[in-house]
Amino acid sequence: MATSALLSFPQWDGYEELHIQMDKCPTVTGRQREYVESFLVNEKVFDLSGINEQIKQLYRMRVCNAKDLSNNQKQKYLNSLEPFIMYHLMDDYPMIRDEIIRNESMDRCMRNKIGTFLMENGIREPNEIDYDLRASFEQYMNTTVAAKKAAEYVKGLDKVKLEAIRRENMTKPFVHPELKYDGSRLFLCYHPDYEQAMSLYYWQDKTQLIYDFPAASETVSRQMVDILNWVFREQKHLKMRHDLYLMPLHRFFEYCISSGVTDIELMEATDMIGYRESITGQVGTKETEYYQIVYTIQRFLFCNAEKPRWAANSWFLERFEFKYDRVNPARPVSRLSFWQVCNRENRDLFKGYIQYELALTQMALENIRAQFYGVRDFLLFCDDMGFRASDLEKHIMDEYADYIDQRDNLPQSFNKSIIAVFRFWNYLSVVDKAEKPNIPASFYLKKARNKHHNLSVSEDIQGKVIVALSDAPEHLRLMFLNLWATGSRINEICTIKANAYSYDGEKAFMRVNQYKMKKEKMIPIPTELYGVMSEYIKRIGKKGDEFVFTRRDGRAYDPGNFSKQIKKILSAAGISKEEYSFRAHGYRHGVGTRFYSAGVAIQAIRDYLGHNSEEMTKQYIDHIGKRVRDASYEYFENIGRKDGTDRNDHKDTGP
Repeated sequence: MATSALLSFPQWDGYEELHIQMDKCPTVTGRQREYVESFLVNEKVFDLSGINEQIKQLYRMRVCNAKDLSNNQKQKYLNSLEPFIMYHLMDDYPMIRDEIIRNESMDRCMRNKIGTFLMENGIREPNEIDYDLRASFEQYMNTTVAAKKAAEYVKGLDKVKLEAIRRENMTKPFVHPELKYDGSRLFLCYHPDYEQAMSLYYWQDKTQLIYDFPAASETVSRQMVDILNWVFREQKHLKMRHDLYLMPLHRFFEYCISSGVTDIELMEATDMIGYRESITGQVGTKETEYYQIVYTIQRFLFCNAEKPRWAANSWFLERFEFKYDRVNPARPVSRLSFWQVCNRENRDLFKGYIQYELALTQMALENIRAQFYGVRDFLLFCDDMGFRASDLEKHIMDEYADYIDQRDNLPQSFNKSIIAVFRFWNYLSVVDKAEKPNIPASFYLKKARNKHHNLSVSEDIQGKVIVALSDAPEHLRLMFLNLWATGSRINEICTIKANAYSYDGEKAFMRVNQYKMKKEKMIPIPTELYGVMSEYIKRIGKKGDEFVFTRRDGRAYDPGNFSKQIKKILSAAGISKEEYSFRAHGYRHGVGTRFYSAGVAIQAIRDYLGHNSEEMTKQYIDHIGKRVRDASYEYFENIGRKDGTDRNDHKDTGP
């Protein structure tokens, strides 16, 4: 009897606790509350803390399918569950309650939606909001409200996060927060620096600001964080930052994920070519900028690493401080790229050789670059033929000599290629990576005769050029004047320093740095040139070792850019390429020719031009053959008279 009475007593099912929790919500009452409560009891949900997304979706479906509710009631009832959850959780999340739910500067529906969502996901402070949470919130909004409204609510969440970032920055006014890698997805709109985050707030396509680091290798992810921090730190112009860096960076990062690139510094030829193909025809007129981003990343990583990463497939020589006479400021060797060599063993030997040339020789960087290209061409040949550099011997050299001979190279070019390979071969033998050469380089070398090119510019053309340059920018006119008056190399003109010009009271001189010959010398110049340049240097405020002619970034003027600008001016003046194609070296030939025509000795011209041999000087003297012929004719015309009188003085004039 007692037992059956006990069994018939209503057991505790949590209903009273649910009722107490729902009483905290003052905004949903009457039939709406009864509807929500009935649903929860039917689903055996007696704790509002345990309501998950599945329960909320089930509730919404129940409302939508309810036959006893009108359309207006359905619209009203759809969001009736959330207020109960919000009021139940608020006391346990005081910061969310005070900073969001009670923030009257925000739309009430928006702040309730955001606050409830954050509390349901265990977020106690707004600064805990991250991209993954944002993505979940966006997905939730898209399933519960209209698309336009959902976008507004997501922006509201972003504003909450940005305000949290702003407050955090205010507590540390002298700290400039940067991005950090933590293995999760990165969203640039949540940059820890408030100003940087706000600069991206109005970015239209937010997907371009998402970096899915879990999908990429950790190395690539860390490299991207480093370069992004550099971009935000150094690139202040917002439009340029967006167009030239952020958009290409994101595109390249997506390529790294899809193609399996695990280290940006170790990209292979297939990776480089594949990336170029992936952007061809896909980025409008920005293909160059998008491809250039790889160079930018690799350059930054190589130059900013704690130690040089010699395993990298591109080396950027600006990282190092070479002795001044090894570097030509006007034509700097900026990069050496090894990725074109596909055989990794050959490539590693190649890197070791170039590292030796850079560190243990005093060779000028321009000459090392020439060696680099000579060896690289050989190793590309080895790639095609399947040869290993460590197996280098006569039969491989025989095949390579035949190969380059078929390319119709001049003897000088052929010989340079052979010598470059033998220098590499000798290095390999010294470091025990290959057998010692069993045949001398001279076995392959061809006899080479220096071909003379008549480059002197006629006086008529010189006059037209001077007239065409009359309205050119002053720096171009002065560079041309130095070129015309001194016969210096164009890179020597581009690297003239403010203290290069001097006057001893009688004669004027100019100090020239001959980077090609690794020496410095003084040459006489017209006093008029000294006067013009001294006034110009004083006016522009250059002093000491500062370059007179510079690019915008202060580096020495680029010789190639100078020639392009002069050609453009001449073309605009109506001087066609057929009539005259500007070559800076032609004026060097002209000075040498004028000296020779005036009777200056070859040795003196050699010293002035800075050549190592008279044979080289003779290549710079045009019309030398004509002078020899004229001198011979004059000699034989007068050889018959020992007294030196002209033969015409004794012509038979008749009776």
